[in-house]
Amino acid sequence: MNEITRIKDAYARRDSSGKKALYQLFNPAALFMNHQREKAILSAVKKSGISDISSLKILDLGCGTGGVLRDFVKYGASPENCFGTDLLPDRIETAKQISPNMNFQCGNAEKLPYQDSFFDMMLCFTVFTSIFEKTMKQNMPKKCSESSSLTESFFGMIIT
Repeated sequence: MNEITRIKDAYARRDSSGKKALYQLFNPAALFMNHQREKAILSAVKKSGISDISSLKILDLGCGTGGVLRDFVKYGASPENCFGTDLLPDRIETAKQISPNMNFQCGNAEKLPYQDSFFDMMLCFTVFTSIFEKTMKQNMPKKCSESSSLTESFFGMIIT
């Protein structure tokens, strides 16, 4: 079994296990983690000297249903400058339904279809915890660096 199939199977097992509620914001632990992530994101953006994200092109690798990108719209990003990629087709379909004015595609982050230096900011939260295969873990950052001229990196966020 290849790594992509293994990842898809693991998420399918998790989804059918009834553990989805663990990740809903009604769960105090999930809400706390969400708040901590927002606080860290806003702090990192501020620390980088950015005060206006409305014109930045933002990519979220492993975007799921697009929740983090919707947070960025809340912070001032333009929806048409928000891009998300995920391996799971059902997550991408949900993201497209919820946020039709954003750009979502199903795919592997090792094979991003964007021009070099296309993005100003790249996000990658919890993706690496899902990848066990060493080669894939090493290839993702390499591909990301081709799509962006990396100048600053924060805990899963790259600001160029």
